[in-house]
Amino acid sequence: MWVVIGLVLLVSSGWGEIVNPQMDGTFIQIDGSVSQRTFTQWGNELALMRTIGMNTVITGAGRWGDTVYYPSSAAGVAETGSQPFEKILTVADTTGMSVYLGLFMDDGWWSNEGNGTFLDGMASKSTTVAGELWSLYSTHSSLKGWYITPELDNWTTREESTRQTMVNHFLRPVSDYCHQISGLPVAIAPFFNSSLPMTATNWESWWVSTLSEASSVDLIIMQDGMGTHSGNLETTIPAYFGAVKRACDSTGRTLWSDMEIFDQISTSPFTAIPATLSRITAQIQYERTIVPGLVCWEYYYYMSPNRGIPEGELYSQYSAYLYGVPYSVKTNVALNCTYTAQPAVSTSYPDTGNAELTDGIIATYNWAGQVGWSNPLTHPLITIDLNSSRNNLVEFWASFLMDTSSGVYLPEQVNVLVSDNGIDFTSAGVLTAPSNTNTQASNVFVLSGCNLSGRYIRFEVTPHAGTWLMSNELQVYQQETQTSVECWEFMTE
Repeated sequence: MWVVIGLVLLVSSGWGEIVNPQMDGTFIQIDGSVSQRTFTQWGNELALMRTIGMNTVITGAGRWGDTVYYPSSAAGVAETGSQPFEKILTVADTTGMSVYLGLFMDDGWWSNEGNGTFLDGMASKSTTVAGELWSLYSTHSSLKGWYITPELDNWTTREESTRQTMVNHFLRPVSDYCHQISGLPVAIAPFFNSSLPMTATNWESWWVSTLSEASSVDLIIMQDGMGTHSGNLETTIPAYFGAVKRACDSTGRTLWSDMEIFDQISTSPFTAIPATLSRITAQIQYERTIVPGLVCWEYYYYMSPNRGIPEGELYSQYSAYLYGVPYSVKTNVALNCTYTAQPAVSTSYPDTGNAELTDGIIATYNWAGQVGWSNPLTHPLITIDLNSSRNNLVEFWASFLMDTSSGVYLPEQVNVLVSDNGIDFTSAGVLTAPSNTNTQASNVFVLSGCNLSGRYIRFEVTPHAGTWLMSNELQVYQQETQTSVECWEFMTE
């Protein structure tokens, strides 16, 4: 069966037409606060996506374990969220976007991919979700396909008997059912790791067998591994994408890329930040030569202006790149720089390696990521050495934890001062507190609109009297204006 799945590649904006290669869509995780978003918020989000040329949304699982994100009659489940699927589809109907709905996921998948009994249960729950979603949402013009959420890889089903069990007990029955009820395309999103024993050549034959036996799987959206550092544009992506592309071509399927737009900086807990624009554009430019469709993981968490300041900065840079207009690049020049703190931090919440405040991580509600002072009698002074004098310093951030139930309060005031010699400091201004403070969370104070120079940056913090003061990150941004994308290392070698 030959399936052709096309993507619209142009969208209008105030800047005219898109002139550079782009991403076509995104996965959207449906969890936490995302599932609670309103129609207005989804309308704003999808409009932002359309402005940067995105026309496809692939949602996360409609059911994860016993939690469902839509009205379900299945036994033993608990609905959460405010019907995000209905809202996404309704907005997408009016914006001309395509939506693929995610089905079922169970964390037991990772240790049971060869367990027929377990997979039968996974298949039953997946088809139940598909049936319920089709009953609820089939009238939406934007509903264009299904996403089977468990991820295949080049390790766990490498043995032929395990592969056959997975296909016979899960992949084929689920994809066949989705086709039977709707006739819509079915997608999966596998990943690879080149350090695992199954080579690209062996994986090609694995995919030929799997796609031949699971004839209702139409679309393979392969994770490129750039964010997790398991893939690279020089060797592994050409090898593994090339292998799966040949398997898809020989079996009449379509291959897209699941382009990772994050940069993972820790494993436990998983922590990631938005990737640089130069790396993302290199991914786009190369992967476009292999596949017709690029969807990213994951727009909201790493590129949405509604998510936070770094994400909004990437959105602005990417927008300017797409439309070929000059754009500003802000770089955190304090990243991994040394610093001093006076008075010394508490031994109860020490600064591991004297490096936590410039490691680039704005911690969540995580006590281990905090540097603390207990009722400091003097204003803490943290002085960062940028290693050399820097010009065009435009923005300063300071992140603090608030948990009033534990006696941790935000500071009363944060001043930033600049010096060339580390002795004579000039005040740059007072950082602005966030308009909506969050308890049991980090809150970022920001001073922007500056144009300063100096080597030493001092944050002077006025604590709330009689309480703990806890900080987890200080950042200093230098701005440069570019008229074209400065390509990532791969593109300049």
